[in-house]
Amino acid sequence: MMFLDVGHTLAWDDLQGKANMAMRELRTPVTQAQLARGDREARRMINRFVKENGHTSTMPASENAPPTSIDAYYATMLMHAGIPGIDPNSDAFRRTIMSWWDHQKTDNWFTVLGPEVVETLRRLTVAGQRLGIISNSEGKVGRLLTGLGIRDAFELVIDSGVEGVAKPDPEIFRLAARRAGVAPEDCLHVGDQPDVDIRGALAVGMSAIHYDPQGTFSDMMLPGSTPCRNLLDIADAVTSTYNLSRLAIRP
Repeated sequence: MMFLDVGHTLAWDDLQGKANMAMRELRTPVTQAQLARGDREARRMINRFVKENGHTSTMPASENAPPTSIDAYYATMLMHAGIPGIDPNSDAFRRTIMSWWDHQKTDNWFTVLGPEVVETLRRLTVAGQRLGIISNSEGKVGRLLTGLGIRDAFELVIDSGVEGVAKPDPEIFRLAARRAGVAPEDCLHVGDQPDVDIRGALAVGMSAIHYDPQGTFSDMMLPGSTPCRNLLDIADAVTSTYNLSRLAIRP
C-alpha cells in the first residue's frame, strides 16, 4: 500500500492568490516570486517547530485564530518574502495572516497540481498499485482532491481534521494501515516534511520516501528515508516491487 501527502507533494500553494490577498491588506506590491522565497523558509520553520514540539498544532484551539504552527508559518513567509517596509507588528500584517487562514479553512490554498502528478498516478494505477492519502488538513482534503480531478485514484483518504490525530503522531500512520487492511511494514509513505511525514512513517515500520524537488530540506534528511526530487522516479521505482535503490536525486 502506498500513501502520499498532499500539500507540497501532490498539490502546491496558490501563491498568486496569496499575493493578491496580501496586496489588498498591506497596500504594497507583493509578487508570487517573493512569496515563493518566503515559503521555502516557512516550510523549514515548520519542520523545526515539529522537531522541537513533536506536533503540528493542526487542530486550532479557536475558529477565530490559526493554530500556532500555521500562524508562525504565515508570519515567516511574509517576513522572508523580501517585501519592502513590512512591519510584523502592524495591523495589516496580522490581517494578512488572518485572511490567509480564513481562506485555508474554507477553500484551501493547495490548488495547484504538480506537473508530474497526473502521469505519476496513471503509472501507479496501471500497475495496480493501491494508493491512499495521509494529510494534515482541516477536514476537506477529499473535496480538494475532487476539485483537482484526482480523487478517484485513491482508495482511502486519511485527513487529520477528520480523524483528530495529525502527523507526525504514529497513530495516524497506524490508522491508515488498519483502514487499508495491511501491516505498516507493507506500506510506503511519500511526503515532503522530514519531521512530519518521514519520522512518523518510519516510527511505525513503514518505508518512506522524502519528496524534496527543490532541495529545501537537503540538510534535514532523516536516516532510513529515501530522498527523491521527481515523482515519476518514485512511480517507476515503486512499480518495480519497491526497488527504492533505483531512486536518484535529480539535479
